[in-house]
Amino acid sequence: MDLFESFNYQKINLLKNITQFIRAREDIRGSRLGVIGKPSDWLISQQIDYKEVKDKFYIDLIDINYEEFIS
Repeated sequence: MDLFESFNYQKINLLKNITQFIRAREDIRGSRLGVIGKPSDWLISQQIDYKEVKDKFYIDLIDINYEEFIS
């Protein structure tokens, strides 16, 4: 395989990956994702920006109380 063929192969793989990402993003559009409990400060350094998740991924994050989840 020469350099030109290798370059084209890389471009084709990149396009396949982008296409898969777009399809996955469309598949989850409008989904709701449950957030169980609150993150621990020692585990996660920042809070989740629900609006940013909605704007970027079109997913609604729904808070679920841990006690409600285990009952």
